[in-house]
Amino acid sequence: MGKEYIYVLSEQGRQTDLIKVGRTEIHPFIRAQALSKGQPDAKTVEWHMEVPDSRIAEKLAHTALKKYRYNGEYFQIDPCAAVAIIKKKVVGHFKLTETFCYDGDKLRAQAKILAAQPPASIPTAKPKLSKPTKSTLSEIKPEQESTLVSQENLNHLDRLEKFVHDVHAKWQKTHRGLGGLFSKVVGDEGEAYILKILSNKHGFDAVLTPASQTPVDVFGIKWRGYFYHIVMVQVKTSTEKSVYKLNSKELTAITDFGRFVKEEYLNSPLYESFNQKPVAFSVGLANVKNHRPNQPRCTLVEAEFINWYWSKLPRDKVARIKELIDETHVLR
Repeated sequence: MGKEYIYVLSEQGRQTDLIKVGRTEIHPFIRAQALSKGQPDAKTVEWHMEVPDSRIAEKLAHTALKKYRYNGEYFQIDPCAAVAIIKKKVVGHFKLTETFCYDGDKLRAQAKILAAQPPASIPTAKPKLSKPTKSTLSEIKPEQESTLVSQENLNHLDRLEKFVHDVHAKWQKTHRGLGGLFSKVVGDEGEAYILKILSNKHGFDAVLTPASQTPVDVFGIKWRGYFYHIVMVQVKTSTEKSVYKLNSKELTAITDFGRFVKEEYLNSPLYESFNQKPVAFSVGLANVKNHRPNQPRCTLVEAEFINWYWSKLPRDKVARIKELIDETHVLR
């Protein structure tokens, strides 16, 4: 059975946030090339994901974005916000713990490389490997070992995304997330806005939590020279310029979650090769104003640091590390 994908395309030269959300059973780059033929504006793949059933995934994506529909498969929404909404809906529906998706700068860099290659050489997403058993290990030839190891390696973003899904699955068995202020659309756009700040302005690899069912909506990870920083942000979004203050119950939930993430990180197989390195975990709150229905954009009203935890930090650098964490949670 061949691979199936959903994708988000934009058009070079367009001044509006008009995107196309569709499905394909060929590689999305090839699909974009085909759609660009004879058109004044070339199609750019903003994001794509391999899914078990692209027809269901496309329907889920279109339903999630229905308030932004422009015409047919076209939607008027910022690509980053659209991707955040689609990923939460599709990943949650299929209960995916590992997804083959590419977005942002990495995707555009890959597209430039592929543009110089013939279509036949365009790579597809890596297949999911089953863990080798003792019996199968004896059958692996020496020349296959390096391939096996390289395919098990994950970059920071992929590793974080899988870790967040694992944490989410464990937490939601016994806990609940924090309630939102307004509609899901308004909230999703606020979360995508904070994710964009962490990624673009602060250089974090950042992901959203599935369906916001934990006290934290956005996760980020970054190597800061001598320690890893895992930042977590609860996002409160409204259509008014108001500031939401967490009550004592919510503060307890978010600080407990920060400790929970620390313990999970230190015991996770995903970070087994990292957990001997210094790491800081910080949690904070962001108040966001969504300017709907006048404009589909968000602005930061106020952000605050709540608490932090650490492991193996050098004592002589703790004060400086706290300064860096405070700067991050300003979110400017």
